[in-house]
Amino acid sequence: DRMKIVSRRLDNDQVSGQEVLLETVTAEGELLESSVVLPNEDSLLVTGLKPFTHFRLRTRYVVHNGHSYSAVTEYLDDCITKPTSQPAALGAEEISANSIVLTW
Repeated sequence: DRMKIVSRRLDNDQVSGQEVLLETVTAEGELLESSVVLPNEDSLLVTGLKPFTHFRLRTRYVVHNGHSYSAVTEYLDDCITKPTSQPAALGAEEISANSIVLTW
């Protein structure tokens, strides 16, 4: 339900924080976008992430208390949050040298 992002704090009086731009893909394939502005720190903690959800994020610096922004970073690696529980009755089928089919 949370993710820590190691960032780079800018020692600049004009930088007031960092904005985390979060894209989430729903089970139906719909893309939801949200953002949160966090203090200008060396690490950012994003909370409220739904379990077993695919998402990706980018960041940018907030300048002049939100009146302007830096360029947006490239996407960080795609992430999936942990499920709420372990799979029940886990099984493996069709095992070969380079593939496996898991069932639960």
